[in-house]
Amino acid sequence: MKFEKQGKELFKESAIWYNETRPTPEEMQQFKKGELYCDVFVDKANMVQLLKMRPASYHDNIIEILRRNVDFSPSNDNVYFDINCDSLATQFEELNLYRTKSKLLVRQIRDSLLLDSLERNDFYFNRVLLASVEKKCGFESLDIKGIKRVWSIAHHSEKETLACYFSYIEKQTIAGILHPEYLALATDRLLMYNDYKQVYGSQISNSELYSIRNVDSLNIRRAEIGLEPISDYLKGFELINTTSDFFQKVISLEPVRY
Repeated sequence: MKFEKQGKELFKESAIWYNETRPTPEEMQQFKKGELYCDVFVDKANMVQLLKMRPASYHDNIIEILRRNVDFSPSNDNVYFDINCDSLATQFEELNLYRTKSKLLVRQIRDSLLLDSLERNDFYFNRVLLASVEKKCGFESLDIKGIKRVWSIAHHSEKETLACYFSYIEKQTIAGILHPEYLALATDRLLMYNDYKQVYGSQISNSELYSIRNVDSLNIRRAEIGLEPISDYLKGFELINTTSDFFQKVISLEPVRY
């Protein structure tokens, strides 16, 4: 993804604003928080001709996150696992054990990196694994299980890696390969990681339900992509503060089922 227009250059004194109304200092603060967004209109030479400030959507927030991370790629480290593409599905299943069952396997996997000078943690492991599969096998070779595994690894990675593979998750969802739930979870987590409000109510932070954009219409948004009402979804979480006013408001929302 290529981003041409960004930075303070948009807000120079000579900029032309819609209705000749420059943003106030308060609006600029809202812009910095992601509450407002600036549409940029350019001519055929890609020169800025007009700016227009408006309320930001979560799509705008996602675009801004991807813009900030456009230069990041897990392959930048030039470190890769020795992946056998012919048995990739089996390797994915074996590697998944390291998260849940085998501390020994964790050490074996990390030691196989031979990266004593680098921090060897779960996030770095995920980053190397995704870069290895993409470079050596290509994501186009993955079956549905492999695609879901890529989603899972990216979803449980640091925010830069999730941002890097967000467009891939989005494309797989649009193509009908992944259920919209996968994109919804990735969307909420990416927004939360970058201090924006979530959209579908899927994320918990420090035992608290993370803040939600336009909470009153939450169940409508969830139903539109085939998700159960939020009150049903939250029953699956044990370590969550159920006494807060915000939580009580959310679970009292009228259920919507399509």
